[in-house]
Amino acid sequence: MVALISHDAGVKDKAIQNIEHEELNHYWQRFLESRGILKKYDLLETWELPHQGGYVTTNRIGKILLAGTAGGGVEPFLGFGQFNAIYSGVMTARSIITGENINVLLKDMKKKHMELINLRYLMSKATNRDFDLLLSIMKTPGIRSLVYKTNIDIVKLISMKTLLFSGPGRNKSFPLTSWK
Repeated sequence: MVALISHDAGVKDKAIQNIEHEELNHYWQRFLESRGILKKYDLLETWELPHQGGYVTTNRIGKILLAGTAGGGVEPFLGFGQFNAIYSGVMTARSIITGENINVLLKDMKKKHMELINLRYLMSKATNRDFDLLLSIMKTPGIRSLVYKTNIDIVKLISMKTLLFSGPGRNKSFPLTSWK
C-alpha cells in the first residue's frame, strides 16, 4: 500500500510506501485532521475497496459481448471506469448494430489500458527519491511546456520507456509487453 501524506503549509507532501492497513488508516485520519475536514463535515460512512488491475483478452464470448467493468473497462492506474464504461457500451452497441468485431472496435481502449497498467507498475516500484526527481524534472520550463502545452501522450511515453526510473539497481522491465 501507498499513503500520500499531506502536512501543514510549508512542509512537503510525501508518499509512504509499503505500509500496513492499520498504518494507512492512521495517515488517513491525520490527513482529515490536518485539513480540518472533520470540523466542517460529518463523516457518515466509509468503506474500503481493493484496487486490482487486470486485462480482458476478448470482449466477445460466443454471443455474449462484454462492456463496462465486465469488459475490462476499469482504468488500471486509479481505478476509475466511467469513460471506458460509456465508450465500451457505445462500441458494443455499434458491434451489435453493424456486425463489426467488438475487439477491433475496442483496440484503442485496450492499448491505452496496457499503457496504464505499465504506468501503474512503474509507479508502484518508484521510491520517494524517484518521485522527487520526477517532480523536479516537471518543474523545468521546457519539460513543463511539453507536458501541458502539446499533444504529446506522456502516459504512453512513460509507460513504454523507463527513462526517468532507469538507474543502477532498478527494475527496467514491465510485467506486460506493449501492443504493436
